Amino acid sequence: MGISSSKEDSFNKTGSSEQSPLISVGICTRDRADLLRSALHSISLQEYRNFEVVIADNCPSNDDAKKVAEQFNARYVLEPHLGHSWARNKLIAEASGEILAFMDDDMTVPPNWLSSVASGFKEPEVMSVTGLVLPAQLETPAQVIFEEAYGGYSNGSTPLRFGPGLPWKNGLYGLCHDIGPMMAFRRSIFEKVGPFDVALGVPVGGAEDIDMLHRVARTDCIMLYVPDAIRFHCHRRDLEGLRRQISGYGKAYTALLLKCFLLEPDLRRRILRRAVGYGFNAIAKPLALSLIGRGSRPAKLVIAEGIGALSGPWAYLRSVKKTRALDQSYDPGRLITDIARR
Repeated sequence: MGISSSKEDSFNKTGSSEQSPLISVGICTRDRADLLRSALHSISLQEYRNFEVVIADNCPSNDDAKKVAEQFNARYVLEPHLGHSWARNKLIAEASGEILAFMDDDMTVPPNWLSSVASGFKEPEVMSVTGLVLPAQLETPAQVIFEEAYGGYSNGSTPLRFGPGLPWKNGLYGLCHDIGPMMAFRRSIFEKVGPFDVALGVPVGGAEDIDMLHRVARTDCIMLYVPDAIRFHCHRRDLEGLRRQISGYGKAYTALLLKCFLLEPDLRRRILRRAVGYGFNAIAKPLALSLIGRGSRPAKLVIAEGIGALSGPWAYLRSVKKTRALDQSYDPGRLITDIARR
């Protein structure tokens, strides 16, 4: 597909309404103009009209994304530092809306998506809304494996509410709150928890989204999971791409566990239990089942995740050192949420 767009694909300027808060849709992209076009086209069909779209082009090798943004009347900003956290922080700085809904360029949304997101923020105590992520297609073995064996990005069809006095899926706050691919926040929360951690993401491989949800959770605000806020994700089509993805997930998760262990002493026992449970349930048990022909996850993928998990802590420490050399003001100790101890 080229980088052309029909006139009807472009969305209008935002409207104003006392009943409808301005939502900023922030899209991170890098050298994937065709996917970006599909994402923007789906946003152009939204029933909810009071929104803007801001595109953060993350260290691109060409100007294709800028051209697509212009065709769709979207605001374009360039982020020269490679990494999702850098791009998302750029979106936080550039967005104008009371609500900021993050989106990747490999996603599309149905027409009621923003209406569902807005409905989740009706209560002023709600600071985060996440939603259901479904596969855009299941055409290749890699896509089927990711969705069926790894659960994809779905967190089920039941609405969930998290907050003071309300139980999490387990006791470790957002470290198990695995619905990061669909995140929307009330803009004011970033004044409390700060920006995304740029030491996560590249080169660690991710987890900056789970880290942010974890920090927001520790403010004792209300967080909602709204299944009606649906997105469709283009899963990796080839097994090698899936292998790299799963390896990256292992590396990123243990990097995040180390960060929280170092910076949040009140959670250290829980983190250790979580690390042991992860090693057994995500690595050792699936590998054993796969080797005897009873597992749903191919052994090569389980091994890749295990190798990634072993490298995660060292990758995090190297990334912190590299980030400090790049930005002398960087202090991971400031990127935690200080809550009253009960």
